[in-house]
Amino acid sequence: MYKSSISFIFKFNVEGLLRGDYESRMNSYAVGRQNGWLSANDIRQLEDLDLIPEEEGGDLYLINGNMTKLKDAGIFAAGAGKGTSGGEEDDTNEQVLEMDSGQSPGSGKRRNKDPVPERNDR
Repeated sequence: MYKSSISFIFKFNVEGLLRGDYESRMNSYAVGRQNGWLSANDIRQLEDLDLIPEEEGGDLYLINGNMTKLKDAGIFAAGAGKGTSGGEEDDTNEQVLEMDSGQSPGSGKRRNKDPVPERNDR
């Protein structure tokens, strides 16, 4: 009887035969990734690829909206109410526009000539 110290592990990947075409798989992975129910490593496992280290973000679940971390979703809304008191609007960025002194409201007359010439050939 022959004894060997070498051991082999065989992996039969039948999912390769069952999965759809490349475009369909990539589209479904994109939907799962953008909606937060697949991480990069989840997708890489399904495709039998090496995993991305956790410290490089391989296990992050992201959501659409510039690919925000799921745990950070809604942070912008928490700070939206700051700077206003009692429902008043903050008008620090408003600009006051003034009319020329030679133009009355609603007169429709312009002081300077219109840069686009009028067409009188009709």
